[in-house]
Amino acid sequence: LEIFYPRALQEKTALREKLGIPSNTKVVLSPRRLTPSMNHNIILKAFSQYTKSGEVEAVLVFRKFGYFSYALEDELRDQAVSLGINEKVIWLKEIDYDQLPILYSLADLVINIPERDGLPVTLFEVSACMTPIITSDLPAYHGYCSEGAYFFVGVEDTKGIEKLMNL
Repeated sequence: LEIFYPRALQEKTALREKLGIPSNTKVVLSPRRLTPSMNHNIILKAFSQYTKSGEVEAVLVFRKFGYFSYALEDELRDQAVSLGINEKVIWLKEIDYDQLPILYSLADLVINIPERDGLPVTLFEVSACMTPIITSDLPAYHGYCSEGAYFFVGVEDTKGIEKLMNL
């Protein structure tokens, strides 16, 4: 975890520019692998509701890394189009491990909504970067993920997720 700490504005600005994200745009990051159990479809739906009013400039970033489902990616892309948010979704290909702390620091919030999970290192890395995390209220997380840094929500509670996106 030693490389994971809040990064300087200069580093975040450089990555933001590389990704084509304007400086006034909120960044919501879903850092977990594209697999069905991570409920990216629910994240898309909540993000769609969050940005529906047009009052918030925001992008949703999905990381594509390691083994993931291309079929699921196609389904999620189709869902983003049907929700009218495809231009607000960034499909980030794998980045170097040493760039992850910058990505995590760049994000205004991270969202993690698995239906089941162990203790993912990703959450500890993100919290070390001082980025707020919206996450499923899973028994595995209790005792390790404290309220204040982690904001717990039910897995299918899109309204609750949407509300927490205002952090």
